[in-house]
Amino acid sequence: MIISRTLKSAILALGQFLNALIGVICVVVLTRVFDKQDFASFSQAVLAFTFVLPFLALGLHRAPLYFMAGETVRSRGLLGETLILLTFMGMLFSLFLLLGGNKLLADQFNNPGLASLLNYLAPYSLVALPILALPACLTAMNKVQQVPMFTVVSRFIALVMVLLGACYWQTPSAALVGLTISGFLVLPWALGLMYRSCSGQLWPNYKSLVAQVKFAIPVGIAAVLGAVQVQLDKLFVASMGTPEEFAVFVIGAQQLPVVAMITGSVATVTLVDLRQFYLQGRLVDLVHLWQSALLKVAVFMIPIMILGLVLADDVIPFLFTAAYAEAVLPFQLYLLLLFGRMANYGNLLVAGGNPQFLPLVLLITVIAGVSLNWVLIPEFGYMGAVYGTLIASYCVEIPLHLLLVRWRLGVWMFSGFNFRLLSKILFCALIAAGASLLCKQIDHILMRMIMVTCVYLVILLLTYRTTGIAAFIGLKSHLITIKRRGLSNGSS
Repeated sequence: MIISRTLKSAILALGQFLNALIGVICVVVLTRVFDKQDFASFSQAVLAFTFVLPFLALGLHRAPLYFMAGETVRSRGLLGETLILLTFMGMLFSLFLLLGGNKLLADQFNNPGLASLLNYLAPYSLVALPILALPACLTAMNKVQQVPMFTVVSRFIALVMVLLGACYWQTPSAALVGLTISGFLVLPWALGLMYRSCSGQLWPNYKSLVAQVKFAIPVGIAAVLGAVQVQLDKLFVASMGTPEEFAVFVIGAQQLPVVAMITGSVATVTLVDLRQFYLQGRLVDLVHLWQSALLKVAVFMIPIMILGLVLADDVIPFLFTAAYAEAVLPFQLYLLLLFGRMANYGNLLVAGGNPQFLPLVLLITVIAGVSLNWVLIPEFGYMGAVYGTLIASYCVEIPLHLLLVRWRLGVWMFSGFNFRLLSKILFCALIAAGASLLCKQIDHILMRMIMVTCVYLVILLLTYRTTGIAAFIGLKSHLITIKRRGLSNGSS
């Protein structure tokens, strides 16, 4: 069965949303089980691993999207090559930690107790890296509908194991042991799904393996710099602040899962078509597809951003207790990043055969971020990290991407862009936000959040319908189809 780009994106987004929801539940529980010191230690251990992960993966987990799409002769062999490389990198990291790398990382975070915690993640890297290849593999093999089920179930297993260790023994080490056990439980299932989706020759090929490495190097460098960019604020706060300050900042720096959920899913699905349009010289279609994807993402991202701004002062204390109330302002400011991250600019360079420029953009952005954090954090505390991230994103990263696309592809991605529709989306969200603020006078916090959300969504849907946005995203046509089917069934 052939699945449309929109449906593929929706399927992947659903999995990412449920995945992120499980992550939020985990943090909510851990902030109640651990004190700030233990929560900071656990968060720093996870941060250290997630920070190093792109260095290890080197973009290899995305290789199936490039090499396996349309492959029928030896897709299993290509998968095997990817898994061999990822497992090898996992072994290197395990050895790094066990041979003293754990102490090196702990010193960087000014937390000596972190060294022993990192040892529990050494075996986890052996299973976490091969599992990374699953979404790209199943997407390339047109089995994308299996990704959300795996993502949600595997994350749920991890949630149960982490919380079991945390709640029973009430130590960060027990929670990390639970995380490692969950990885070993999930790995056989992941391998089974990947190999069943493939066909053809099983044995790896040396030349093909080398080709994957060559592909992964520029993409991997970009992923490394991207990880540095994303985690830069946390790294600076962890190294320049106290564990307690870091614990508060981690809560505030939690960006809404919609970034990875929606933009990541859309980018994964549209990359293949963008590449084909470029190879066929159909630059007009390439621009149209990119703009259409951006607008459809904006239909959801902008309202979520505005609703997050309205609810932040209630949601943070409600979920994470009043001890983390200071995280509200950083959380609200980080929401402003969503407006600039509705589109994946790097995909345009990859589709145009210019992935080597991705590291350049990210390197310049990271340098700008380091400079800004170095200057602003001593002056404004952890809020300086927030300001630095916003400035680097909007004043450096996005303009550089657009200039490089203009230079290398010869097109201006916002030529003929429907700014009027984008303005309508923002206007509808602001009208809904204004109406929902009337409910902020309700005393009970849970009832207040529910009423604000309900009023916001009702007004938003009404304004979407009256301005024609519902028709743009196909919502109106879907409702009409459902209504007709209901009438048809009733008459029969």
